[in-house]
Amino acid sequence: MKLPIATLIIIMLSLGFATAKAAPLPNEAIGEIAGSHGAVLTSIAECRAYIESPSSRGQEVALKMQQALHKALGAEESTDERAQAMTEKMRENIEQFTGQLKTQFDEIGAGPDFRREKCEQLIAGSIARAEQVDIKYGVK
Repeated sequence: MKLPIATLIIIMLSLGFATAKAAPLPNEAIGEIAGSHGAVLTSIAECRAYIESPSSRGQEVALKMQQALHKALGAEESTDERAQAMTEKMRENIEQFTGQLKTQFDEIGAGPDFRREKCEQLIAGSIARAEQVDIKYGVK
């Protein structure tokens, strides 16, 4: 049984990072924020071979994730260590899954145009979801 990557990331976050002592938001909210931004990072990482300038886009999304987590954790400094650590851990874990989408495309014999179109849809949907979660918890 294959779990979607976003689900794996959310599980990882809930197991490893969801304990906040002084957070104004509940752990569930922090996990949802991290998971939604993690899904954006995942979609970019998986599609990086098909999207132009993926590294700069990934860095931009990682910064947005860190800023949202900073607000969710109630940090006083812009370089909150927990938000930064959660973002870095997310990036490390995403690197483990970058080949999965390529493998799936290869299995169905998808051409370059199809791959690009599906990657763009995946990224756009992930970004929209992350923005909805940020608005929901007031961290945008």
